[in-house]
Amino acid sequence: MERRDHDAVKVFAPEQLREMASDDTELMQELVELYAGHAEIEWPMLIGAVREEDWEQVRQLAHALKGSSMTIGAEIAARALQHIEESARGRASDGLRQAVEQAQGAYVSACRQMRQMLAAA
Repeated sequence: MERRDHDAVKVFAPEQLREMASDDTELMQELVELYAGHAEIEWPMLIGAVREEDWEQVRQLAHALKGSSMTIGAEIAARALQHIEESARGRASDGLRQAVEQAQGAYVSACRQMRQMLAAA
């Protein structure tokens, strides 16, 4: 199966972040760093919970990451995390590790695009 390059598609909707921060570059920078820092803690926890098949922990972490991703405009990561959350509710482990890898890749790409946008501002 061909691996998709998340940087080739729009993984981040900058208008969402701009609107939330009222185009305040300093506030946007702070929000991006909070998002990135928060997820740096939760991604390893999510991966561990998937490995251990701790469905409630997977569901809770995916839900939290999905919410912050939706809020900041990381739409592809949010959609992938929604799938992970639903899989955990149904205790469906088939393809879950791959879904987590794809969601994490979309997250990393979104953070990169956010930082590039802010660097150009």
